[in-house]
Amino acid sequence: FGSLWIISTDLLKSSLDYGTVNYLNIDIIKGLLFVFITSVLFYFLLKKYFKAAIESNIKLTDKENEYKTLAENLEFCVLRHNTECRYEYLNPAAWELLKNLLTVKNPDEMIGLSPEEAYKDADIAKKVREGNEYVLSTGKKLRDKLHYGEKYISYSKIPEFSEQGKIISVITLIADETEIMKNLLKLETTEKFNSHLVNSSHVVVYVYDLLKSNQVYANKALERILGYTLEEIQDPGMNIIKELMHPDDAQRMIEYVQKEVMQLKDGEVSEFEYRMKHKAGHYCWFKSHDCIFKRDENGLPQEILGSAIDITDLKNTQNELKLKSEYLKSIIEASPLSIFDLDTEGRIKSIWNKASEQMFGWKAEEVYGKVLPIVPEERKHEFRENLNININNHYINGKEHHRKRKDGSDIDIRIYSRPVQGSSGQIETILAYNVDITLEKKLLETKQKNEEYLKVLYEASLAANRAVDTSELYRVCFGFIKNVLNVTGIMVSLITDDGKYIKYDSIWMNGENIDTSNIPLMKLDPSGSGPLTRTIMTGNAQIVSDLEERTKDSANKFLWMKTGT
Repeated sequence: FGSLWIISTDLLKSSLDYGTVNYLNIDIIKGLLFVFITSVLFYFLLKKYFKAAIESNIKLTDKENEYKTLAENLEFCVLRHNTECRYEYLNPAAWELLKNLLTVKNPDEMIGLSPEEAYKDADIAKKVREGNEYVLSTGKKLRDKLHYGEKYISYSKIPEFSEQGKIISVITLIADETEIMKNLLKLETTEKFNSHLVNSSHVVVYVYDLLKSNQVYANKALERILGYTLEEIQDPGMNIIKELMHPDDAQRMIEYVQKEVMQLKDGEVSEFEYRMKHKAGHYCWFKSHDCIFKRDENGLPQEILGSAIDITDLKNTQNELKLKSEYLKSIIEASPLSIFDLDTEGRIKSIWNKASEQMFGWKAEEVYGKVLPIVPEERKHEFRENLNININNHYINGKEHHRKRKDGSDIDIRIYSRPVQGSSGQIETILAYNVDITLEKKLLETKQKNEEYLKVLYEASLAANRAVDTSELYRVCFGFIKNVLNVTGIMVSLITDDGKYIKYDSIWMNGENIDTSNIPLMKLDPSGSGPLTRTIMTGNAQIVSDLEERTKDSANKFLWMKTGT
């Protein structure tokens, strides 16, 4: 513009007449016009500049106010340091988080302070300064965590650049992670506890992948029980069912998975018993409880979560009990004693051995669930008394009772019974042993009679030694015999010297001695069937219970007359 003005005024001046124009005035006017025009141009230029600057400041202020409003309402902390590491701003969230660590009493007092002036703890102040200096010197962001007291925080320091690319401040963003960290620590503690609990437990906990047929997870219990390391068990190349499960259980396991596990709903549990091979070669019994842990996108079971207990000892005990039970059952069946068991109402429960069948006549299937049938109606009170004795936890040792067989015949038995407690501690079963003493009773009676016989014979022998003749001897003997035997007559017969006849030497009948001199001899017929003949010919005793019938047909009418009275 200046150059253009000088050229145009010089041209105007050269065109004028030098004699008529005052050059001084022209120069003055030219200068004034230059100043005026220049001032007008500067005015419009400055007006435009200041207008743009004001608008820019307004926009900047609005933006800062907008950012400040945003920062004031943020839940995380925002702080700003200038390049001298002094605070220019902190939002309310930052004040609430840091106020217990600061030397000032309100947020406004914080502005302009350095970290060393603001924080009570020198270590925190040092860490703040070092972080800011790192960002100012490198222009890079900084992320880190800080733990002080009960507080856990994470922070980011971000450099703020001017339009010329120069760092003008450091923005610090802080997140309070105290609650998160506390929850994480609790979770970590809980996980450690659960892990310790699971791994120290004797219960096997596992996750089994149905698609890959391998163990995804197993706790230490499986390692302790089977002897394999967890790495060996969880090896993707190991097929648990084919390599470790007992061959007899493998097919059952496949059927169990298909028919039960695959049909489980969420929350349902199924059970299975199987054997697994120990690393040493023997098998261990397990009982598992399984549920669905994971399903595929189609809702089909993909992984099983299970727990299993080692029931090897239980199975061995069950087998031993089974063997012992079979052994005891064999003993009971082979026992010559009658053995049966009763409930507290006197009904047969589950034992009625062969000896009971043979002794009383009833088969086992006829008596199960029924009241003991051998007790006669008139002796039911005895039976109830015995039951009460056992129910009160007392034994019966050798009580003798009269009972009935199925055919109605009498039987004498000696009873031994024991109460048996159930799992509740109450008497549930009464076990009875019975001895048939019918023959024993008869033998005892016979023994008593024999003792009486011996006594009588002894006394008879003494009396016989005192007899002076045969008739007196017979009389004495007859007196003792009738005291021993329940008879109405006694007869002494002799064989004649020629062996052809039988002679009646002495007869006692109905308390009267009969004179045998008038009784004729009876011819001895070796082929005869009469009791007297058979006794003589065989030397064996004969019991005659129909003497009257026999004497009616006898040729010896005298004998018939005496016996017929």
